[in-house]
Amino acid sequence: MQIREAVANDAEAVIQLLERLYAETSFLLLEPGEQVWNKDEYARRIAQARADRSGMMYVAEADGALTGVVFGIRGRARRNRHGLYLVIGVLRAHWNRGIGLSLLRAAEEWAKTNGLHRLELTVQVRNARAAALYRKAGFEVEGRKRHSVFIDNAPMDEWLLSRLIDRSRGGEDRVAQPEHSGSAHLGSEQR
Repeated sequence: MQIREAVANDAEAVIQLLERLYAETSFLLLEPGEQVWNKDEYARRIAQARADRSGMMYVAEADGALTGVVFGIRGRARRNRHGLYLVIGVLRAHWNRGIGLSLLRAAEEWAKTNGLHRLELTVQVRNARAAALYRKAGFEVEGRKRHSVFIDNAPMDEWLLSRLIDRSRGGEDRVAQPEHSGSAHLGSEQR
């Protein structure tokens, strides 16, 4: 298995991977067929993000096929350009192989290289497997987004998580500790 930054030529394979992921799970935002893909436009977006560093995409590849992806969108305003919003997915057949954690580490390295300080993502409260992965990667709960998505016509809450990359100690990274801990608990809660 190889983790690498996506290039424009990966556009068609990434589109196919995303469609498979949307068909496999309701934990991602989009449903199967909801996104209308244009391979050339998607290739242009990948190339543009690489050129202007407005975002990133890393893929996991095994035996010539993509098995996972993480992409991030950087804040656009001066006040939030230090942050990167992440989306990650790994094909079910490739779970429990360390791919998700490797993809998150690649995103963090990209963020460090590009001077970012904050990674953030959301996870449905019922997605205990992903929640455990994010805890392992050093993410912490910032809050609960009530009824942020509807799954099968039912409201679902999501956790908002972040991981701060502390750059204040001469490049040594650590997870910055919160000033206080709230009552939010990241677990296997179902709604």
